Parts: sequence; C-alpha cells; structure tokens
Amino acid sequence: MMRTTVLIAVVGVLLGTLASAEPRAQTPCPSAAIWQAIGEAWHERGGGHALAGTVLKGTEPLSSTVGGACGPAPIEQLQDAIKTHLEGGGIVLLGEVHDNGAQHALRGALITAIAADIAEAKKQRPPALVFEHIRADQAAALEASRAPTPEGARDLLQRLDWEKSGWPSSKLFLPIFEAAVVHALPILSGHPTRTEVRDVARRGLDALPGDTAPRLGLDAPLPEALESALLDELEASHCGLMPRTAFSNMALAQRYRDAHMAAALASAARAHGSAILLAGNGHVRTDRGVPRDLARMAPERKVLTVMLMEVSDSRADPTAYAERDPQGKPAADFTVLTPRAERPDPCETMRARFKKPG
Repeated sequence: MMRTTVLIAVVGVLLGTLASAEPRAQTPCPSAAIWQAIGEAWHERGGGHALAGTVLKGTEPLSSTVGGACGPAPIEQLQDAIKTHLEGGGIVLLGEVHDNGAQHALRGALITAIAADIAEAKKQRPPALVFEHIRADQAAALEASRAPTPEGARDLLQRLDWEKSGWPSSKLFLPIFEAAVVHALPILSGHPTRTEVRDVARRGLDALPGDTAPRLGLDAPLPEALESALLDELEASHCGLMPRTAFSNMALAQRYRDAHMAAALASAARAHGSAILLAGNGHVRTDRGVPRDLARMAPERKVLTVMLMEVSDSRADPTAYAERDPQGKPAADFTVLTPRAERPDPCETMRARFKKPG
C-alpha cells in the first residue's frame, strides 16, 4: 500500500510539472542576407505573403533546419548551387515573369552575390549574362564602353533604347543591369531580330534564311505531347480569343527564339567559361524550352534551371507551384516563389482589342 501511495504521489508531481511547464520558444533561424539586401523592394511588392521566399528543389520546399539546428537558408542553398554549377563551367537559366519587379530585384541580388564570391575566389572568369531582352541587332550598344557604376548601367539601358523596346519599364530591370555592369560581367544578346521572329510567326520556318532551321534543329518537330502543351500555353495566353489553328506558326516562332537563345548560351559558355540566361519562365523550362536545345548543341555543359513563380491567395500548397512536363516531372531544378505583381487583367485588355465595333 505504501509503495502504491508513493508511486501515485510521484506521478502526480510529474504531471503537475508537465502541465505547468511553458512550451519552449522556438528561435527562428536568421534571415538570409539576400532577403535583407532586397527587403524594401521585396515588401513594397507584397512580400508579406506566407509563401513568398519559399524555394522548391524539384517539387519539395527546401528547409533551413537540419536536425533542429539552423543551417543555410533555402535561398542561400540555391545561391550555392548556382555558384557551384558555374564553377564547373555550367549554364544557369534564371526565369522571370517579365513585369515582376520583385523577381528582378532578387535576380540582381543573386548575380551580385555570386559575382562577388567568384571575384574573391579568383579561380575563374565571371559568367557571361545572356539576355532574352536584347536583340541580335543591338550589338553596337553592348560594345560601347561603360563605367562600372550604377550610372553606367543606366547609360546602357538608354543606349538599348529600352523604353521603346516593348519590355516593361527599365526601372524594374535596373537591379540586374547594375549587378552586371558594376561587376563587369559580359552582357550578350540572346534574342533574334524582331523581323526574323515576326516573319516566322507569319510564314513559318521557310522565312528563315539558308540552313538556319536545320542548324538550330528546328527541322525536327517537337514530340506530340510537348507540341500540344506549347499550343495550350499559347492559346491560354491569348485568352481563348483565337482558334487553336492560328498558333502553329507562333509555336515555331517560340521554338526559334528558344533555339537562338540556346545557341547564344553555348557560344557564351565557350567564350567565357560559363553563362547565365535571363528569360521568361516559358523559355527556361526543361522539357520544351532552351534546355532541350542546349542538350543537343552543348551536351558537354551541365544545365541548371530556376523558375520564379508568383504566389497566389488561392494556392496555399507550395508544391502546387512547381511547373511539370506532360509526364508530371518537374520542369525546373529549382522554383522560387515571389510576390505577385499588380497588373490589370490582361484578358480584359485583349478582349477589348478583339471586340468588333458595332
């Protein structure tokens, strides 16, 4: 009886201790320096969303905690993966939503950090930057001398006549050009001329001169599933206002741009040791974008692709943001979730344009 009474008393003390104990506060891991560097630009554009800043590797979110201890933040893990890839002579593709300033601020900060690390290590040449946004006929602007300062970046954007280029405001892209110019990174064009793209969109591959189509591998059609997915994307981007048959040549124009950028990247990597492409998310996807052409043009180069995707209030599961190929495999090595840019509904604008008078 005595032993039972003592046991009950001991259990009572333990339960009372557990009930009265306050839960131990979890100390959050420190914020990565890169978020601190772009914090103002990020939060001005809605960086308070719960998923903004999440980094996916494949389809799974990266974590900064290992065994309960703080390790590198997910964005630092991505930064290290990019740097290691470039050190090995690889090619990195950084995607974007063209009018999203938060994404350009992030890519500018990534390029700055990686360029600084490479310069400090003194082990390799800096990577070349290939821009979707710069056309092949703008070589003169790129060849002109420029001061390695923010003012030099602004001068370059003026020489490129950016505000009349059709791309969103140069203010959004300035962080990338400042990073490139200040760190003296080679800046190269990735886009064909407007005339070439327009002619392919109107007349197909016959519009290209000489052996261009076979040289770029455009004479071989995409597999049916990839062709169908590309047509789906084009049809959706035109808000269902045009018949599917209208997009065949547009798809060829898209493939031409992809192949042209791949050739520019392969050439840049040979000349400079490694290269980074800055382009829209549709161009960097691994299944049917630039990486597919690179696998043929530069099989010796390893390719790393990063998509930047906008968060949405209607999607709370981070894995839902990973783009996938027709077989369900991730279409990017990494995906970074970013604030969403404020913009009018593009379909309303397009419907107004297509609406017939009367």
